[in-house]
Amino acid sequence: MAGAPLGEIVYSSVIPMIRMYMIIGSGFFLTRKGYFGVTAARAFSDMVMMIFMPSLVFDKIVSYISISDIKTIGVICFCAFIMYLINSCIAILIVYFTPIPKNSNNRWVGGALLAGIMQNVSDLPISYIQAVTIFSLDQQNKGTAYVIIWLAMYVLVQFNCGLFKLVEWDFEYKDKLDRSEEHTSELQSQDGI
Repeated sequence: MAGAPLGEIVYSSVIPMIRMYMIIGSGFFLTRKGYFGVTAARAFSDMVMMIFMPSLVFDKIVSYISISDIKTIGVICFCAFIMYLINSCIAILIVYFTPIPKNSNNRWVGGALLAGIMQNVSDLPISYIQAVTIFSLDQQNKGTAYVIIWLAMYVLVQFNCGLFKLVEWDFEYKDKLDRSEEHTSELQSQDGI
């Protein structure tokens, strides 16, 4: 990109975000007009997660990753592991030192930890790779395949390793606290009789 005009660089970096905001805006508009309800949103979300995303993964992995890329895949997995470890440490520090709701009625510690640990690994990187004009089509497809390997690490960490339970942790804490308060008030009412 050496020697490229500044306007072209800015345009190629902004266009993926414009595309995504146009998609979000069209969904917002369709929902406001009543054309796109909760059931339709759920159906489209399921269709993307069950059909389109696995199809993209299969196409990119089978077509553009070979056995000679095993070292690169190992580096991607190792970097993802290190990044999740660093993100965990930083998220713990942020949760500890900032005014994130930690009280019993309004707890968001697990959600904040999950938001700090996980990052955007699929839509924006793929959009940027597809939009940058200095890459050839083959390089764009191989880059998308590498992003999908990163996405596989994301899915492994969040779902298989159980990080999604961090959000559940806040609700379990609140439910446990509510049950103990009910039990305490029950005991107090029995003592008063």
